[in-house]
Amino acid sequence: MRDSAVSERLLTIMNYILLGLFTLVILIPFWYITVIAFNEGIDTVRGGVYLWPRAFTWDNFLAVFADPLIVRCFANSFLRIALLTPLHLLVVGTAAWAISRKNLVGRKFFVAMFVLSMYVNPGLIPFYLTLAQYRLINNFLVYILPWLFSGW
Repeated sequence: MRDSAVSERLLTIMNYILLGLFTLVILIPFWYITVIAFNEGIDTVRGGVYLWPRAFTWDNFLAVFADPLIVRCFANSFLRIALLTPLHLLVVGTAAWAISRKNLVGRKFFVAMFVLSMYVNPGLIPFYLTLAQYRLINNFLVYILPWLFSGW
């Protein structure tokens, strides 16, 4: 074998080892959280639970989902995704199609406004004042309307 083929193979092996270690560093905390979620709370406090739950239980999940506020929050999240995703795609897709037309009157202005909205953020206080003016505070539409369009 040539030296370049050997060094290339060694580099590939080292890449796989480093990516594997990186993957473990990322996945181990998620695995630990999952193990803790399925373990009894009092047993978790004692310590020593790392790879597998010692005292397996569903009680933690039953306690969380027994709270109606948590269930409502999950429902709000689901509704937000179910409504916002298709509406956002429709609005952004329509705008993208419109500015892709070479004969659109004011096309350069609209493109400039879209690019400007990507890089200039007015800030949190003006955003809140706008939401308050449109009476979107404490309203479910606050999750939908402000996020329908994005220059990105």
